[in-house]
Amino acid sequence: MSDAWKPNRPGDAETRALSVDQVRGLLDQLHALGKPLGVVFPSAETGGRAIDGDLLVVFGGGPVSTVTNLLHLLREHVRRADE
Repeated sequence: MSDAWKPNRPGDAETRALSVDQVRGLLDQLHALGKPLGVVFPSAETGGRAIDGDLLVVFGGGPVSTVTNLLHLLREHVRRADE
């Protein structure tokens, strides 16, 4: 894992700025990268917003930051496997 990477936290400006369509795109990437590795969230979908306005992803009530962090880890795994 890159030393420069810092996980996103719920409420980070980077994740708060994402639109519903962008989050759906991230979920599509999560499904595509995760499936071969057994990381499967078949029912994951964008949900409503938390009281503070954060966009939520429904797969156990996780915030968008969970999706972005999982994607980073999966991409890093794939990158290392290809080396």
